Amino acid sequence: VFRLGNFINHGAKDLREGTFKAFAVESLSTLSSFKTGSISTMHFLCLTLRLSSPSFLQMLQSSLSHVRQAAREQTSMLRAAVETFVKEVRLAQQGAVRLAQDEVRKERMEALVTELEIEESVLITKLGEAVKAGNDAQQYFSVSASMPTSGLPPCEQFFGHLSDFLDAFEATWQAVERNPSAWRHFAPQMVETSARSKTRSTDVSTAGSED
Repeated sequence: VFRLGNFINHGAKDLREGTFKAFAVESLSTLSSFKTGSISTMHFLCLTLRLSSPSFLQMLQSSLSHVRQAAREQTSMLRAAVETFVKEVRLAQQGAVRLAQDEVRKERMEALVTELEIEESVLITKLGEAVKAGNDAQQYFSVSASMPTSGLPPCEQFFGHLSDFLDAFEATWQAVERNPSAWRHFAPQMVETSARSKTRSTDVSTAGSED
């Protein structure tokens, strides 16, 4: 995807110093609509990867197995749910304090409050860990790793772009597999392009070693 984006947006054919560019993760959705004749960029990506790694789709699905679920979550709703639970715990604490010391219910109420406090602590910790993991993933793919988390969109938006890309990639890959003969005439071009790409990478690596 990075190589294709470099070529389409910047005409960068070689990975030399000064040619590296970034692409916005939301632009992944345009791979299916950008076409040359009857073949889209997504088709080119799938055809090329099928030649070099026939099991690539399975590996991609495995590595992104939780992306769709993450995309369906709403960070604001999760925060609101935890905050509501915390308020309920506070009410339970206040109720336990108001009970007379000699009441039988007080002991049971205090035991319940203890359990609720433990659950509250776990929920707050898990929510913090989930949000941090989402923000860390966004910062990893950001142009600047120093971007403050306050400037990042909700995690579900980021994972939504990856989920949409995975859906489109799967659909295109499966379309090619259902009727491989329809794409067979593109195969020689894919092989030639892949070979040129590998040669360029080798040349760049060799040049870097000599330097």
